[in-house]
Amino acid sequence: MRRRSLPLALAIALASGLSARLASADDEAPPPPPPSAARRTLNIGVSLVPGLVFHGAGQVAAGQWKAGLGLFGIELAGIGVGLTGALAYWYSGASRQLVGTATALTLLGVSAFGISFLANLYGVIAPPGGTGAPERALPLLEVSAGYRYVHDPRFAYRNLAGTSLDLRWRSISLSTSAWAALDSQNQRLRAVLGYRLIGPRPRRAGQADATDGSFLDLRAAATHHAFEAEGFGLTLGEGFVLGRLDLRRIGPLLSGSFAELGLGWAMGAYTYRHAKSDATTLLLTRTAFGVYIGAPGRPHGEVAAFMEHRHDDYAGGFLMRGVVSGTFGHVGLAGTCYLTNQWGFGAEVEVGSAVLVGLSLRYRVPGGW
Repeated sequence: MRRRSLPLALAIALASGLSARLASADDEAPPPPPPSAARRTLNIGVSLVPGLVFHGAGQVAAGQWKAGLGLFGIELAGIGVGLTGALAYWYSGASRQLVGTATALTLLGVSAFGISFLANLYGVIAPPGGTGAPERALPLLEVSAGYRYVHDPRFAYRNLAGTSLDLRWRSISLSTSAWAALDSQNQRLRAVLGYRLIGPRPRRAGQADATDGSFLDLRAAATHHAFEAEGFGLTLGEGFVLGRLDLRRIGPLLSGSFAELGLGWAMGAYTYRHAKSDATTLLLTRTAFGVYIGAPGRPHGEVAAFMEHRHDDYAGGFLMRGVVSGTFGHVGLAGTCYLTNQWGFGAEVEVGSAVLVGLSLRYRVPGGW
């Protein structure tokens, strides 16, 4: 029980820290005037060298000292947290009592390091005012239907068809999805109940929209993945904390970009056709860096590069030698684009122990209760 409580404590700390940062943000800082072509080239060069080592150097070169020091502080925090986790993992010999906490710290440290570098680079490459703006009010209902191609050498399926539904009422959301293989006996069902502490919600009469796209969510989910052709299945229940921070809150040159960080824990069991079930637990993390494209009122959306530490979905976790095989989950690139207020599409690419490519058509109903 002690081992399981440590990731939960980290999740609570993550929620508290992000909540405080959101509450104290200043959204009124005007963007600086655009630099000359020569100055822009210099800023990009500084963001790479010495910016590869000193994250925030590009912001400092552009005159944004506060943002530069903020990104450098995130880098140092990431290095410290990551090294703490890696050393705990190494010197404990991957002890079962410490492996969950050590892995969480390592992944969160790597995430902070990567986000600070990408944010520094974005800040000197993006056009004045950023690449786009977030939606400050969410639709009441959103449905999608899509196709995925999965290449996994361990399983026979390749082609998947699926649908999803997202229903929102004030701060509460319910998301469901179902995917089924077209060329094998394989189905994955998932339901997520969420509560939004901070951030955009469906628009209601007399209620102001959120100031930006930042949010903090608490989520509980149930997943069942049936591998009928192989004779087993996996059922999980999970808790998850997910936060997004619009990076303009750190500095004006970062307008149009965002970072996500999530941490959770899952428990469940593998069931077998001809054997007893096996209990299992999973540490869950998510980190992402993304940009908004366009703005509400015209074609708009967002694109994010992400890393997820979970092995129970189609992409799985990277296969490596030794006990770390699968530990680092998978990476991916996902985006959405809405051509009108109601119609849009999504696309995704994920790489882990399998390669996944997907495309979906999306429809939504604006408004609120």
